[in-house]
Amino acid sequence: MESQTENRHKNSDRTALIGWLTVILAFSLPLYRPWLGLAVTFVMVFWVFGGELRSRLARLKRHRLTLAILVFLALNLASLTWTSNPVEGLRYVAKYRYLLLIPMLATALPRRFRLRSMAALQVGAVAAVGLSLAVALGALRIGDAHPGNPSPTMAHLDFTLILAAASLLALTHGLYAKNITTSQRALWLAAFALTATGILINIGRSGQLGFFAGLAVLLLRWVRDASHRGFAVAVALALAGVTAIGCLVPSVSQRMNDAREEFRAAVVDHDYESNIGGRIAAVSVASRILGEDPLLGTGVGGNMARFRHILDTELDDWEHKLHHGVGRAQAGRLLVPALPQPIRSGCE
Repeated sequence: MESQTENRHKNSDRTALIGWLTVILAFSLPLYRPWLGLAVTFVMVFWVFGGELRSRLARLKRHRLTLAILVFLALNLASLTWTSNPVEGLRYVAKYRYLLLIPMLATALPRRFRLRSMAALQVGAVAAVGLSLAVALGALRIGDAHPGNPSPTMAHLDFTLILAAASLLALTHGLYAKNITTSQRALWLAAFALTATGILINIGRSGQLGFFAGLAVLLLRWVRDASHRGFAVAVALALAGVTAIGCLVPSVSQRMNDAREEFRAAVVDHDYESNIGGRIAAVSVASRILGEDPLLGTGVGGNMARFRHILDTELDDWEHKLHHGVGRAQAGRLLVPALPQPIRSGCE
């Protein structure tokens, strides 16, 4: 009996440790990347060796998201048998290990740590926005960040994507959370406003697009819900005002004009030497690869060799830009602790 009680205490301690590691992971996400890998590794180790593994696995049997992740990883691993570069492919597949955090946290993260992790993400995001504002105003210089590109802790694409996730989480929690006080709700909505400001003053268009797409989804939901219809109209008017103001701000209007010119140059002149041009080139190359290998593809790790061949023979040399873009696409893998609903779905 005593041994059973002792085992329960040990398992509880390990579970609490996973919770605190997740809090650290969420807080450091917008601020300091080196902590992420260490925290993720510890979470995985304690999930596997922290006891109750059989129970956790049993809870995942009907979790569709876990099944999708496992199928995705299995396909990538299977493709190593026909890729032209299995070593590079294995290195690339290793990046997807972060996806395993979703089922792990779904079964091991205690309820009390879910809100703490969300709050930690908001604190880290607001602190990062504060640094970004200081850089934008010329009051602070951090690394390569400058007033024209005030992302203080990472590349602007990654930074705005993380802020987009944090801001939308703050908004939905502030509006829909139950059993919270009015002052707590106001704090969550204030976090949304601050992180949304951070998105607007930075130049990461992918994060900005994701942010406005998320707001559009929420607006559609509110329009269908009579109780939120007035709020939807208010948000729509606010977005229209922000857009109008943005068009009058020289830096924002310049980015919009640049985007239009880059798109025109890529589509009309086949000039891919720009940010948007590089993305269009990537789509063009990917479509050609899909046409050549519609069933099996190149295999993970072999795609860049095919990219290089097509870029060198049919398009301008965009190897570096495309490789950089593919690497940036991995930013989403770090947002796992900021996704409480997906990791809960099907596990409770």
